[in-house]
Amino acid sequence: MSKKPKTGFTQDLWVVEYLDRMNRSDSFEGQAMPREEAEAKYAALTDNGTRKTAQDKKSMGYYQLRQKA
Repeated sequence: MSKKPKTGFTQDLWVVEYLDRMNRSDSFEGQAMPREEAEAKYAALTDNGTRKTAQDKKSMGYYQLRQKA
């Protein structure tokens, strides 16, 4: 199994997704953006990772930051 070669992280694109716990197949994929911009948007949406994250059991949905392949 080959691994994806590492590239410069500053040039890679990231997305902030919203996943719904009631319907796993329903996800909103935002616009691809640079890592710093995506991290800033994720921090703003989740109050610096304290709410609406995968670990937050009280919310019906949560945000996820991931690298666009």
